[in-house]
Amino acid sequence: MQFKNNLSEYTEQEFTQFVELICDNELSESEEDKLVSHFSKIVDHPDGTDLIFWPKDGQDDSPKGIVAEVKRWRTSQGLPCFKD
Repeated sequence: MQFKNNLSEYTEQEFTQFVELICDNELSESEEDKLVSHFSKIVDHPDGTDLIFWPKDGQDDSPKGIVAEVKRWRTSQGLPCFKD
């Protein structure tokens, strides 16, 4: 997967696929580290990678749930989300 500079350069579908790659646990440690680092860089969410690895009680930790939370938070902060 080619990384894009900002979340707003991804479609919601592309970003969901990106999160699915992280959640599938089929990557080498170094590959996962690169994806996780990129996730943290572009989402700007205060919980960062905790959304994936240590979600709050009751939080949907599926890829779609993670994307929905990123979208919810960014919208609440007046930040751009996806290009679609």
